[in-house]
Amino acid sequence: MRQVLMGLRQNNLPIALPRFNKATDNPHPKSSWPVISETPDIVIFEGWCWGVPHRLRKNLLLQQIHWKPI
Repeated sequence: MRQVLMGLRQNNLPIALPRFNKATDNPHPKSSWPVISETPDIVIFEGWCWGVPHRLRKNLLLQQIHWKPI
């Protein structure tokens, strides 16, 4: 991930962007990552990119119950 970020920052294009397979809960093989050749306007990272474990649905529902709008 660090290499991808640095590549984007330094405009080292084309560059392959990581993809995640939510059906198998694993990253796609690097050979299937999409390759971009233009600088993106925005970059969004999901938690899996950084190794953040998924949360159980039960925990998410409990958080929603205790959530208070500002």
